[in-house]
Amino acid sequence: MFKNSLLIIIYASISSFALAQNKKPLYEGIIPNHIDKERSYEPEAHYFVYKPAEQKRNGRAVLVIPGGGYAHIAIDHEGHEVAKQLIQKGYTAFVLRYRLPSDSTMEDKKTGPLQDAQTAILKIRKEYGFPVVGVLGFSAGGHLAGTLATLYDQPLIQKALPEEVKPDFAALLYPVITMDSVLTHKGSRNNLLGQEPTEEEVQHYSVHKNIQKTTPPMFIMHAKDDKVVPYENSELLIQQLEKYQVPHHFFSYEKGKHGFGMHNKEEPKSWFDAFLHWLDDLPL
Repeated sequence: MFKNSLLIIIYASISSFALAQNKKPLYEGIIPNHIDKERSYEPEAHYFVYKPAEQKRNGRAVLVIPGGGYAHIAIDHEGHEVAKQLIQKGYTAFVLRYRLPSDSTMEDKKTGPLQDAQTAILKIRKEYGFPVVGVLGFSAGGHLAGTLATLYDQPLIQKALPEEVKPDFAALLYPVITMDSVLTHKGSRNNLLGQEPTEEEVQHYSVHKNIQKTTPPMFIMHAKDDKVVPYENSELLIQQLEKYQVPHHFFSYEKGKHGFGMHNKEEPKSWFDAFLHWLDDLPL
């Protein structure tokens, strides 16, 4: 019994050390949109690098963005677990711990998370040298991934070109799409935009309102019985993707509810396998 407990402790320590080793700060100098200009380090903004075995590497990277309603970061089951599966398939994964919207730390809390996502994808391209970079996000992280994929033509970070912060593909998983009060996830909307956003802000941060012909290909997954982020969010997105003839694939579950990450315990089929097959067929 003691021996088993000791092994568990050792394994947990090794795992924690491994995560600490691949944890990197997102910013090493001035943090954009940060109120305290004298502070050069923001502990919230960091990322984790997961590298596949050398013989498996396919030369592509995926930025993984966990959800949490813009109130917390579900970084384990919507971040680390996903990255561990991606590296098995040859993808290098970057798990983003983005700043949460805050009036106390940000000059404009609406733009903080997107600035972090744009900084991350720019870093993956320039510092790590990946020519093909996609994004994968869950729930509110799916909203952030969606804004990254649709608002790339308005970079929020200095010296960044639109094509440098535009993902090559996007996977949005039970995503928050609309900021309209009827169908949105109210916690995500309130945390990002505040209690009384303007109509212009609602439109700007509703992903489906910004779809155009140049929007990157999208994979969408949602369960029909989701009561947290209504299934209609994804339907709104699909309608616009079809309108602008953007390549996409919609993977739906009858049951599963919300927030299940990699594994829907109510249905055996795998969205992750479908996502990988879809990626294999993309002309990237």
